[in-house]
Amino acid sequence: VIIADKGYQGLTKLFPNGELPIKKSKKHPLDADDIEHNKTVGAVRIVIEHVNGWLKRFKAVHDRYMGRAKNFWKAMLFVIGHYNYETRNFGVFRG
Repeated sequence: VIIADKGYQGLTKLFPNGELPIKKSKKHPLDADDIEHNKTVGAVRIVIEHVNGWLKRFKAVHDRYMGRAKNFWKAMLFVIGHYNYETRNFGVFRG
């Protein structure tokens, strides 16, 4: 299942099992089921966005990797390990 935000409107054409929030309009307000669906999708998306933001602050995915190709995964595993250490030991992110 691919869960995305409203910026990926055409996602369901490529991936039928994709989950998007349901849009409301003036003529068609959201009912209780649609609101609950949007909250569920948003709760999953916020976790992903927090991790992306943390990685960008660490410059892991923000800039182009300029090191040797053979060391790329070592660098990525270091960043992922550092993220896991920070979030589990210091309570930076509670997801």
